[in-house]
Amino acid sequence: MSAEARPKIHHEEVPHTDGRRELRVFYVSNDVATREALVGVARELRGFGLCECELQTVQQVLAEILNNVVEHACADDTSALIELRVILEESIIHAQVIDSGRPMPGGTLPEPAPPHPTDLPEGGFGWCIIRAMADRISYVREGGRNRLSVSLRRDRKP
Repeated sequence: MSAEARPKIHHEEVPHTDGRRELRVFYVSNDVATREALVGVARELRGFGLCECELQTVQQVLAEILNNVVEHACADDTSALIELRVILEESIIHAQVIDSGRPMPGGTLPEPAPPHPTDLPEGGFGWCIIRAMADRISYVREGGRNRLSVSLRRDRKP
């Protein structure tokens, strides 16, 4: 991929005086930019000192969330801006995904039953995975923007 065609992704570390570390990532909604954003987030969080098991958990949850945003909320708007915030505290990892795409159906988080494995579905496991890995999850729609927040314990093993 040429340098001109590469998605524009902005990463920034936000300083905090209380020991928390925060990473913010901004990019335009598409599959390629999402993959590149996830690679960049992994690199940055590794530099923040996350162990591999924490990093795998964060990557899995964020990949499921961000893919849902691109495929569903922002499917009709390839210029939609996605903002990702990851805040590391001593015992908790908080992540927020903010976008201007379509709201969640019914204005609430989905609570699907897991698909039956013998049905061999192509998809449909995302929300089950997110809910299984997250300790807390919330969603609000304010000012035409979606804000999905998840919290993950740092001592959790995948």
